[in-house]
Amino acid sequence: MAISYANSVLDAALAGVTTGGSKIELLSTSADAYDAQSTAYATVVAASLGQANISYGAAQDGDVSGRKVVATPAQGTATAAGTASAYAITNGVDTVYAIGDLTDQAVTSGNNFTIAAFDIEFTDPTAG
Repeated sequence: MAISYANSVLDAALAGVTTGGSKIELLSTSADAYDAQSTAYATVVAASLGQANISYGAAQDGDVSGRKVVATPAQGTATAAGTASAYAITNGVDTVYAIGDLTDQAVTSGNNFTIAAFDIEFTDPTAG
């Protein structure tokens, strides 16, 4: 049996990320390297190659179902050299909200970087 959530429920989940998640970290490890035990803020910061402020558009219908927000392009300065393979959305202090993959990109300490706009989307669940 399929289930569908009210927009207000999915918007509340999105607000949990967008209200607290004001920073985006470039990570030197892929998103696959993280699980519930390794998403501690200290673990993410240890793999960080740089940080930038992030902002979001308003909640809207998802591409297929559910709801989404668009994270606007983020610009920052690399604080370490390496290959950026993932990003983490954090509050910049002690909480990780999301981790996702990036196309691998070499970064050099002191150089500027840009993370292109991307969707954060919660789709309606399907019957399993």
